[in-house]
Amino acid sequence: GRGHMGGNGWMMMPMMSTAEEDFLSRLNDSLWQVGLIAAGAALLVGLLLTRQITRPVRALISGARHIARGELDYRVKVNSRDEMGELAQSFNAMASDLEREEESRRQLTADIAHELRNPLAIQRAHLEALQDGVFPLNRENLDLVVEQNQQLTRLVDDLRTLALADAGE
Repeated sequence: GRGHMGGNGWMMMPMMSTAEEDFLSRLNDSLWQVGLIAAGAALLVGLLLTRQITRPVRALISGARHIARGELDYRVKVNSRDEMGELAQSFNAMASDLEREEESRRQLTADIAHELRNPLAIQRAHLEALQDGVFPLNRENLDLVVEQNQQLTRLVDDLRTLALADAGE
């Protein structure tokens, strides 16, 4: 039976045999062992999954630091085809675009320097010729130098406008 209520209100439990107590004790111990093993396995799997997820994130953080330092040729390794792999591929594409833009900027600067060198050399030659008396110091020759100077000024103003546009102003 289930026991009965005594006169004092306490529930009276039936007495268990020693075999039943031993069985329940062993069952309880087994449940604790299985629970601890399951918790340990879950912790181990969780750590492995966390490491699997954080490794590519750490690689991307490292890549961002390299790019920020100006190492535009840095690329992260793509090891998967999931969202993290797609993010790594996007990061590498961004780095490639930045590298190409920087190379274009360097080339443009070199081209501009070359293009400015010619008119400046011509202007300097005219001024030296005027200074040395090779060309007569007259209005026509001075107008030619002033015109060259105005062209250079317009070119430099255009370059300044491009630089401001590039900076978003």
